[in-house]
Amino acid sequence: MRRLDLNPEKKLRNPARHIRALETWSRSLAGFFPTPDITRDGRWFARIPIFEKVVAPPHSSPDLVKTCAQSMIDAADHIRHARPPGHDDSRVYTFLTFPNLFASFVEVAFETNPHLFFNLPAPGGREGNDACWREFFDIDRDRFDELHLQIPAGFHVLGIGVRRFDADGMTEPQTQEFWAIGELNRA
Repeated sequence: MRRLDLNPEKKLRNPARHIRALETWSRSLAGFFPTPDITRDGRWFARIPIFEKVVAPPHSSPDLVKTCAQSMIDAADHIRHARPPGHDDSRVYTFLTFPNLFASFVEVAFETNPHLFFNLPAPGGREGNDACWREFFDIDRDRFDELHLQIPAGFHVLGIGVRRFDADGMTEPQTQEFWAIGELNRA
């Protein structure tokens, strides 16, 4: 179940139940591979099916984040292993956002130039104007490695940091990390 956190002050109740549901969802993708006829714009994706409070600060813990991220990576691996013959040019990967994993998803790209992540400006690049901008920077791989995630053979890891600011809704810039784990270097 995917739900926004409408009561951010309330305590997270029974996180183990949410984690079990996420792991069950991940295992349910074993043997499933989307076909191009159920895609949109050459892509099929599934967002992380979890209550936002489980994966968003201040309620999440490093253990919850690690378990959720590993479940998303495992889901991508299950889908990859279910790939039928004739779809060798498709790419399977998971896209993780830190510190809040709620925007994370698993994606299968049937097109040659998939998700925006692969088209981001180089670190040091900036988009926008003085009132609304995004700035991209290199991030330290150690932050990702400290989660001790099991990356399946054949999957690669790519990450970039993004600092955003919008004068209409933010008092200070927000910083996020975007990580893609999967078949990123396919020809």
